[in-house]
Amino acid sequence: MPEKFSDIRIVWTSPLIPLDPLVIRNKMPETTRKAVREFFYSYGKGSQQEKDNLMKLFKLSGFKASTHA
Repeated sequence: MPEKFSDIRIVWTSPLIPLDPLVIRNKMPETTRKAVREFFYSYGKGSQQEKDNLMKLFKLSGFKASTHA
């Protein structure tokens, strides 16, 4: 019923829920951990090809750091 669309009211929006968290081993050397983090956090923010790859393969727009909170 498209005519009812204007009657819809958003009363609450949930926080973004992470899809699939990535976990890095604590025993991995810090330099390697840093390189892995930097790759994931920066991939998709550069070239259009990276953005297209993420969207085509995973329907994602990029990766975001998270905490235990």
